[in-house]
Amino acid sequence: MPLSLRRLPRLLGSLLALLCIGFVAWRLWQLAPVIFQQSNWPTLLARMSLSTIVYSLGGMLLAVAWWQLLRAFADPGARFVPAVIGHMRAQLAKYLPGNVFHLATRHVHARRAGLEHINLASAALAESLLLVVVAVILSQMAPSAQLPASLQLLAAWRWPLLVCVAVGLIVGFRFLRARSSPLSTTLSFRPWLLGLCAAVLCYLLFFVLTAIAFANLIGPVDLAPAALLSLLAISWLGGFLVVGAPGGVGVREALLIALLGPLLGDAQSLVAALAFRVVTVLADLAVFLVGMSLSRRSAGA
Repeated sequence: MPLSLRRLPRLLGSLLALLCIGFVAWRLWQLAPVIFQQSNWPTLLARMSLSTIVYSLGGMLLAVAWWQLLRAFADPGARFVPAVIGHMRAQLAKYLPGNVFHLATRHVHARRAGLEHINLASAALAESLLLVVVAVILSQMAPSAQLPASLQLLAAWRWPLLVCVAVGLIVGFRFLRARSSPLSTTLSFRPWLLGLCAAVLCYLLFFVLTAIAFANLIGPVDLAPAALLSLLAISWLGGFLVVGAPGGVGVREALLIALLGPLLGDAQSLVAALAFRVVTVLADLAVFLVGMSLSRRSAGA
C-alpha cells in the first residue's frame, strides 16, 4: 500500500479530532456565562479529586489485564510487577501525537524482559480487541430512547453488530494463537482462556469504575446507572477508534456532550465532559507516577 494511503486514516482521524475540539471550544464560548453563573466550583473540585482516585484504580486494572494477556500470549511465567510497571509507565505516552507511543513504550519495556516481538504484538492486538468488544457489549445497555437521533438509526442493528463482533473475536483469537511462537503455544487452552477471561473482567471493572467516577462528578441525576455506563462506553469507543486523536481528546468530549446534553442540559454536560477529561489526565499521571515509583523500588531491590 502506498505511504500516502497508509497515512490517510491518521490524517482523517486528526482532522476529525480537531473538528471535535473546535466544536467543544465553540460550545464553551457560547455557554461560558451560564457555566460561570451556575457552577459550584468548590464542590466540583472536591468531586474531581474523588473521581481522580476512582479512575486511577481503573487505570491500574488495565495494567493487571495487560499482565494477564502477556501470560496468555507471550510467556505463561510473565512476572506481575514488571508487566504492570511497563503498562503504568506508558500511560502518559498516549497523549503524544500519533497515539502509538504508549504501545511502543511498553513493548520496549517487555522486550527488555526477554519477551518475543510477535507474542507482544499478539497481546497488544488482543488488548485492543477485548477492550472494543467489552465497550460494544456495554453500549448495548442504553435504551434507544436515550440515544441521540443520529444513533437511534443504528439501534436496530445493535444485536447483529454484536453477533458480528463475537464471530470476529473468535476468528481473531484463533489467528492470534496460531501466529504465536512455540513458547506461548505450550500454554494449554484452559489457562489461556482463563487469562483472557481475567483480562475481560478487568476491562469490565474498568468501565464500571469509569461510570462511578463520572457519576460522582455530575452528582445526582435522573439517569439509570446502566444507561450512564452505556453512554460512557460509547464515548470511550469513539475516542479509541478514531486514529489520530491522542487519548481520544476532543472526540470523547464531543460525544459526551452530544449524548448527555438532552439528559443533563447543555451547560452541565459540557462542564462534565471537560472536568472528566481533567480527571482522566490526572489519573493517568497518578498511575504513571506509581509505575515510576515501583520501577525505582524494583531497581533498588
